[in-house]
Amino acid sequence: MQVKIVLSILLGTIGAVFVIAGCVFWRIEAVKQAYTGQGEAIVTSIEKRHNSSAHSNYYYPQLKIEVEGKQYFLTSAIGTRDQKYQVGQSVKVKYNPDNPRQFQIQGEQGWSILKSVFLLMGSALIIAAVICFSVL
Repeated sequence: MQVKIVLSILLGTIGAVFVIAGCVFWRIEAVKQAYTGQGEAIVTSIEKRHNSSAHSNYYYPQLKIEVEGKQYFLTSAIGTRDQKYQVGQSVKVKYNPDNPRQFQIQGEQGWSILKSVFLLMGSALIIAAVICFSVL
């Protein structure tokens, strides 16, 4: 009986954490979808970061964009394992007109995938907790 309760609480808690993380990623994606500014940015350089836990490198494009005559130099928050962008390449971006430093390269899907994975995993763990509690 004790094991059933502990297992149910553990699965439910982990599931709740996953669902909350999924909701946070959902909110981040919703904010980025609301960006109404659109423009072209130029890749000025590529920042290479090593991820020791994944034993691989990630490449983050650094961009220059001009909004209302003012230039902004920005680094993408989403890195890729392959060097997807080249220096001098033009990319389409969406940005917050009130703060162009908040931007997203159009076509990047970083948060939407995480949102789905975390929401599905969290929901599955919560369902497993309920089944564990009621069946065992």
